[in-house]
Amino acid sequence: MRFSTRAEYGLKAMLNLAHNFPEQKSIKELSEEESISPKYLERLMGTLKKNGLVLSMKGQSGGYVLSKKPSAMTAGEVIEALDGPIAPMKCTSSNCAIAKTCNSSTIWTELEQQIKKTLYGYTLKKLIHKNSKM
Repeated sequence: MRFSTRAEYGLKAMLNLAHNFPEQKSIKELSEEESISPKYLERLMGTLKKNGLVLSMKGQSGGYVLSKKPSAMTAGEVIEALDGPIAPMKCTSSNCAIAKTCNSSTIWTELEQQIKKTLYGYTLKKLIHKNSKM
């Protein structure tokens, strides 16, 4: 199972904003600092804004800022905003017609729960702090 580049690059950009919170950053700054194409980053930030995770400021000195403190935002929120529901198999996130008789559903459901527990267990602040110790 792999997460998309949307999730990877979006989380990188959000960690950059978290590290500099409450300062705002322009697409140009984020793009250069994180080595992400400005056009791609603009689309990611638009999705994050639509999902309420960032605020945008217009104008020459405009940019993006987190909509809440880094200690109140999780990696899981960012990834689900960009990639949709976290589910290793379709059957874990929707009503499966054969769920009651499916012998493998237990492992997929447990895997989904563990992934969510990990991703929602890391706030952006915790990730920054953990990575600064490396």
